Order: sequence, then C-alpha cells, then structure tokens
Amino acid sequence: SCSATCCWQYGPGDTFVLRSRVHLEAGSELTVSYLEEEDLAKGTDIRRRKLSMWRFTCGCERCNIPLDTSRGFNCPKCAAGSCFVKVDSFAAAVAPASTQATPQLQPCTVCYAPVGKTEQKELLEYESQYVDVLEGMSKTDIPRIEEVRACALQCFRQHWVLNQLEQWLLDCYKNQQGFAMECVILSQRILQYLNATCPLVSHSLGWAYESVGDMLVESSLGPNSAPAGLRRERFREAATQYEHGYRALAIIVGEDGDSARVIRQKWTDALSEASGAAK
Repeated sequence: SCSATCCWQYGPGDTFVLRSRVHLEAGSELTVSYLEEEDLAKGTDIRRRKLSMWRFTCGCERCNIPLDTSRGFNCPKCAAGSCFVKVDSFAAAVAPASTQATPQLQPCTVCYAPVGKTEQKELLEYESQYVDVLEGMSKTDIPRIEEVRACALQCFRQHWVLNQLEQWLLDCYKNQQGFAMECVILSQRILQYLNATCPLVSHSLGWAYESVGDMLVESSLGPNSAPAGLRRERFREAATQYEHGYRALAIIVGEDGDSARVIRQKWTDALSEASGAAK
C-alpha cells in the first residue's frame, strides 16, 4: 500500500520489528509499502511504474483518490491556484496501454478555470522533461539545482518534482555556512508538501520537523545571532517543531529508538534555551 498502516524496522540482532503507523482495531488488515519513502512522496504514475517490477498495479486507497495531489501545476490563468492531475481508476490503470487515455488536469482550485487541451499537453510535456532532467542531475550541484528549481517554480505548485529539488537543495545548504533561514523556508515547504500529500507519520515527516528546529536553533546562535526577544521566540518555535518530530518518530521507531531519543533531547534543550533567553 502507498498509505501503509505499518512499517518494518530493524530490531535487536537480525530481527525485524513491525510497527503500526495508525490506530488499528483488532482484526484490521496490516499493510506495508514496497517503496522507499522518497518514492512514496512521488506521483501515482511514478509509484505504479516502480511497483510494476513486482508485477502488480497498486489499487490502494491513496492510488484511487480522484486527484493526484503530488502532481500540481500552476494555474495558467490566475497563477494563484493549482491544477492537479486526475488519477486513472484501478480498472483503467490495468487496462492495455493502447486503451489508456491521456492524463487530464482538473480546473484550478482558486479561479475554477478549466485547462485547455493545448495547455494541458504543454504542461504534461514540461513535467516529462523535468523528470528526465532529475534523473540525470547531481544531487550536490547547488547552482544547477537552484537553476532548475527556479524554473520549476514557474510551472509547478505542490508537485513531487519541486519537492525533490527542494529536498536536494536543503541537504546541500545544511552543509554550507550562512543558509540557516533558507533551510528553514525549504524545510517548511517540504513539511507542507508531505502533510498535504503523505499525511501519515513517516521518517521523512519526523526528519523534516527536526530540520526546521535545527535551522531555527542555528539562526539563533553565533556572533550574528538575533536579539534576545527574537531568539526566545525562535527557540520556542524550534521546541514545537522538535516535539512534532519526536511524536512522529516515536510512532515509527518507538520512544526509545535512537532517532526519537536524539530529537527528544533537542526538544528539551530548546525549551531550556527559550527559558534562558527570557532572562
């Protein structure tokens, strides 16, 4: 399932531990995903294509929603709303390729204007080109990622291609000096995307919250740190982000899991710093 109720974790020795990601009643079906979390954040068409290696077409609840919220385009008319791709039903997805229809875009979420056939064709061609570009890109080439992201922002709104570029850029900026606030903004955008498209708890969600907290803390320390009042607010916000991240990871790996314990300590430290900054 692309919205699995459970996930596997390594346990002591050579064991595996199956943990629930949601509340389950006795007798509920247990589902897991065949895909990595990076792929789960992508569009339905990409997920189905990757799952075809296991010789089946995914028909889970997420793959059968009417709209693919991981494939949003800027409205060509108002530029304020999103036009999402309509998802093929399971029956249509398993039909012979020769009978499958071209993907369609829904009307804009803001101005409700429909997308013309010519515009739809152009947008979907752009999407295909961006997918090809990503496959050949280096994940550490900051100028190239910045260039492609700047162009992608003109085309996409809540799209997995844009999210992928921003994740790569965030990973690069974290290793550079002077990008703390840029990292906060990117982390917040990634969080927004994950909450809108993959709302169940995951490592990615927990780490995104942790990243926001880390960058808020970093921007509050050092010789060029913010004034005391702003520092206090940033530490408080960092503590909130750490708490959200801890609660997500505690479900995934358990309260005593390594990643959960690390972020729990950061949560405690941020609360302490917020109290100290208030003095």
